[in-house]
Amino acid sequence: MKKAKDFLKYMLDLVSGKKSKLNESLDFCAYVIKECVKRNYFIDFSKIQCIMYCVYGANLAVFDKKICKETPITFSTGPVFDSILKYNYHGHCELIDELLQRKENFKTRFSDEQRVLTEYIINYFGQKRSQECLAWLTKENTPWHITFNQSLEVILKIDDKLTKNFFEKIIVSKELAQGTKS
Repeated sequence: MKKAKDFLKYMLDLVSGKKSKLNESLDFCAYVIKECVKRNYFIDFSKIQCIMYCVYGANLAVFDKKICKETPITFSTGPVFDSILKYNYHGHCELIDELLQRKENFKTRFSDEQRVLTEYIINYFGQKRSQECLAWLTKENTPWHITFNQSLEVILKIDDKLTKNFFEKIIVSKELAQGTKS
């Protein structure tokens, strides 16, 4: 019965256009899709989810700020945003085409610094194949790997602390390697 109520609430939020986790995540997803299309990057559902997770994690690491209310979860293939996953599987098979038509609401929420970081991530991962992105995000000791292997359940929230720490290490090591850290 609870699942039916949850699904009904999900669909009501969707129809009402309420500013919910769903709409915020859809705006975020639409932004990523549009930026990838602008740059002529091949995109599919998996790659979009990977880029979204990397943008989310980098913003946690650099600005100590969630880019959206929704916390990514583990899924059998890698980290995902549950509302986007559900939206895609509940009759929105043409997710990419549909979100390309969505009014752009997300970009205005970024500071200039966040926009620069986000564009860097989109450029970096947008050029990669989906399989490369997924392999990187699901390798041993990643937040997905740690969370996924702590339980027999497939879908678990990935702790923001794990995500933040993972991306902090990557960003700091990259800055040190490039000599940009003072």
